[in-house]
Amino acid sequence: RGEIISQKPVYLDDNMLATPSLALALAVKEVVRMGQTARQNVATAMEAIDTYDEAKLKYVFEHEPVVDSLEEAITVYLTKISETNLSDELSRRHTGLLHACYDIERVGDHAETLAKRARTMHEDGISFSPQAKEELKVLCQKVLDAVDTTLNALMMDDKELAHTAVDKCRLVKAGQKQMRKNHIIRLNEKQCTPQAGFTLLELLLNLKRISDHSKNIAQLIEGTF
Repeated sequence: RGEIISQKPVYLDDNMLATPSLALALAVKEVVRMGQTARQNVATAMEAIDTYDEAKLKYVFEHEPVVDSLEEAITVYLTKISETNLSDELSRRHTGLLHACYDIERVGDHAETLAKRARTMHEDGISFSPQAKEELKVLCQKVLDAVDTTLNALMMDDKELAHTAVDKCRLVKAGQKQMRKNHIIRLNEKQCTPQAGFTLLELLLNLKRISDHSKNIAQLIEGTF
């Protein structure tokens, strides 16, 4: 998967602070880059849950500090921007980016938790039924789709795309609820062990929360948060 990406910002430039609109445009790029890093961590952690791979866990654990480092650097940069004269529109964008930074950092935390769960499953010999594994794959793809759409909406400040992202987050919530129901049926029919069942419910909660953080960002872009 290549080398670890830089923990340092790529786009932020203090020389642009004199022109707040340009400085904010650079901040947007950096926030999206941070989001893409967190998103890749989620995808990689879920791959390791499906098929255990120590190299994938290593990838997640090495890239989680990148997300944290970028959040700190972006927040400092946004604070500097706030000291300039911002129009109402730029001020709205600025506030949205501060909130987005927090939500993306939380997505990164959930990715790390997913990676830790993958390791625990491996160490404790926990495995899911074929049906549960397939359902988990489908739900994970819905989550990643929601995150991708949200990041695209953020990059373009596109309200219509943000609305689409919110709808995709609702699909995640519905999918998670259905998976919980299916899990109870499998548990009652002895197709699943209680230990595997508990782990599955924890994973579902993590995935839903990742989707919830995406929804927060999308609703900020929509103006409905």
